[in-house]
Amino acid sequence: MVVLEQLNNFNGMVAFGAALCSVSINRLKASKSRLDKEKQQYYEHFRKVCMDDNRQTAIRAKMRSVNPPCVPFPGTYLTKMFFVEEQNKTFVKDREKEVHSEGEKESPDITKSKRLISFVRCRKVAEIIKELYLYQSQQYMLRAEPSILVGFYLTDIFKNKFNLNTKLKTDNQNCTSN
Repeated sequence: MVVLEQLNNFNGMVAFGAALCSVSINRLKASKSRLDKEKQQYYEHFRKVCMDDNRQTAIRAKMRSVNPPCVPFPGTYLTKMFFVEEQNKTFVKDREKEVHSEGEKESPDITKSKRLISFVRCRKVAEIIKELYLYQSQQYMLRAEPSILVGFYLTDIFKNKFNLNTKLKTDNQNCTSN
């Protein structure tokens, strides 16, 4: 939890919080009581930020106070975009007064309806996307851990993926040629 907060990884924090809310974890009350005071205080802080009903507000406030790089919680932005989509129509009607015939005054009763794109809605969605992009515009300055890299290179994960991929391609070609 501490590392996720230090890295400004709000998506990871919310995922971790969701895991801690599971029924099997809630049954570990005796284990929770054995935690030292510092960890219990941090758990309470974490619970307030990520697991309370007002988590959207708490996460937004916390994200505004951090500097990029950041992994924002996408649920916050999806909620914002949903409300923008619901509150603002894609198309709006423009009512123009139509001239009935040459020389006559415009009649307020006779109108012609046009469908226009609501650029207000488009701008609001663009602002949300721009804010999301701002948090991800910088890279983390982390070093790769050599022992972990060696572990990846020693396993046959990459080789097996390549072999599986080529096998699937040849199987697919055999199926289409029949």
